[in-house]
Amino acid sequence: MRVERRLALIVALTPLLLGFSLPGGVERMCARGNRLYEQGKYQEAADTYARALKARPDDPTLHYNQGTALYQAGNFQAADQALSAAMAEATKELQPDLHYNIGNTRYRLGDFKGAIEQYKQALRLNPDDAEAKYNLEMAQRKLKEQQEKQQEEEQKQEQQKDQEKQDKERQQNQQQDQEASQEEQEQQQAEQPQEQPAQQSQAGQATDEKTLSKEQAAALLRALAADDAAMQKIIRRAPMAEPRAVEKDW
Repeated sequence: MRVERRLALIVALTPLLLGFSLPGGVERMCARGNRLYEQGKYQEAADTYARALKARPDDPTLHYNQGTALYQAGNFQAADQALSAAMAEATKELQPDLHYNIGNTRYRLGDFKGAIEQYKQALRLNPDDAEAKYNLEMAQRKLKEQQEKQQEEEQKQEQQKDQEKQDKERQQNQQQDQEASQEEQEQQQAEQPQEQPAQQSQAGQATDEKTLSKEQAAALLRALAADDAAMQKIIRRAPMAEPRAVEKDW
């Protein structure tokens, strides 16, 4: 028997009470587990079913009851294991509910693909199961949302990688430009001392070109002496007396 819908998801949780017509230790433990379950003591109920399973490890009903109690306790991973263990020996009547409840546990675990497959299996065995159809649609929508979100995250990661690659390339280019500029400056500094001697040599050559020969220097001195003699004549010819003041005739 299945319980009401919760959070837009149908959940089958009530344990089956099958296969315990004769009184005995296992039957008493199973009955006790059912009472604990009805009281909302789900983990205690699951532990009671586990003790019964030690005596009957292959009993599908005990696995089923344990799985539904674990589901209610919020231990979805253990519930999935218990319900899957029940499938090995489950009757045809029990299999649709097992597939349905395994689908619910996988839905809660976020395994929407696994949940979809289990709901489909339940519908193959019972095509009129409206709850399984509803849950199948829910799982398909959740899977689509999950895939879209995953694609967005992958795109963000790719964009981040591209941005990091561009930043790295830009830093490398800047570093290469700096190194090239530094090399160019060092090369210019290394070339400057080599140019100075050449300039000095050219200056020396210019000085040599301006250097006069002995004959030219002698001729220049004679010319200067002649000019000096001429100047002396001119000086001698100049009046030596002080000029007299001219008195005006008023």
